Amino acid sequence: MGLDLSNEAFEDILVFPGSFDLVEVCESLPATSRLHLDIAYDIDTPDVLAKLPQAVETVLISTSSPLFSSIAESSLQGLAKSFEACAPTALVLKENRGGARIFLARSMATEALPAQLGTTVNSVGVGTCSQPLT
Repeated sequence: MGLDLSNEAFEDILVFPGSFDLVEVCESLPATSRLHLDIAYDIDTPDVLAKLPQAVETVLISTSSPLFSSIAESSLQGLAKSFEACAPTALVLKENRGGARIFLARSMATEALPAQLGTTVNSVGVGTCSQPLT
């Protein structure tokens, strides 16, 4: 990676998916930081998360991702069991147009965050010019 941030005072770090080696990136971050990881499409197995030097606080996963499809079981507790090796405090299921659910591992509690569907009236924006630009 080339960038060493291990001496910075970051308490919480949010990592979005990308085409990079997650373990290598996390090795360049402070070991005491708490990670919040969106693992939608670039993680093949939850076991990778156990190799990270930081504590994994939150795992965010899309219910339409290949990883979710490969590990989803009939219950949230079963899904959470797939992440036992990295022991996240919270598992956030991003349910696309359906909102999200948060599963809190310690209390085994679930909180639903439904989508707020409605009509959006857009103001003038890209592609809505009434005259061609010259």
